[in-house]
Amino acid sequence: MHRLEGICHLVAQSMVVIGVVIITIGVLKAILEYLKIELSRDSFHEKSLVVDAARSDLGAYLLMGLEFSVAADIILTMLEPDYQGLIILGGLIVIRTTIAYFLGKEREDIRRELKDEAL
Repeated sequence: MHRLEGICHLVAQSMVVIGVVIITIGVLKAILEYLKIELSRDSFHEKSLVVDAARSDLGAYLLMGLEFSVAADIILTMLEPDYQGLIILGGLIVIRTTIAYFLGKEREDIRRELKDEAL
């Protein structure tokens, strides 16, 4: 059993690292896209469309990174269930779910705006 717990801890830690890497990649891509559009000679309207698309993409990376983080927290709490851990996990899940909900809603709005602009 002790070996299985060690493996689960390693899996959970790996999931946290993967989540951080995904978020970092998304942030770096968003920064590069933003700098590229700011240095272009496109009109303000064209720039705003590209920035909105980059924001939507960043939101997708953030959501994916948060999902890995939540999964890691669930695994760790299952290994050491106690009231304090469950309360902390519950709080983290509520916070992350709220963030995910609003990021998803914002992505949906951006996609709708980009679709309307394309028409």
